[in-house]
Amino acid sequence: MSVSLRNRRAALYAYSDAGANGLVSPTYTKQPSAAADGNWWASRGVPTGREALVAQQAALVADSVWGFDAGAPVTAPGLIVDVLTGTAFKITAILPRDLSRSEVQVLAVTSTDAKYTETP
Repeated sequence: MSVSLRNRRAALYAYSDAGANGLVSPTYTKQPSAAADGNWWASRGVPTGREALVAQQAALVADSVWGFDAGAPVTAPGLIVDVLTGTAFKITAILPRDLSRSEVQVLAVTSTDAKYTETP
């Protein structure tokens, strides 16, 4: 992905485990920006599709590369929600930028099972 034009609004969520007694309960809490809507400006590269094995079943997943300002609180694991489409993407990696330090590049995959909250 080239240095990007951030033309999408995206919500960023941090991962935490709200489980107890050995049970895992993944929870994602919104990390608001200073903007009125609490969302971040981002760019999204063209997604690619692939087949993955999920619970012994073949499932189609879409990978996507996102670009955010270097000050955005992007963490892996975490969650990106595209405000326009409502699609959730789980962050799988924070990738280095070769020629730019003012942007963070994020690899994410589509997620249908993430539960997230608006209040920090």
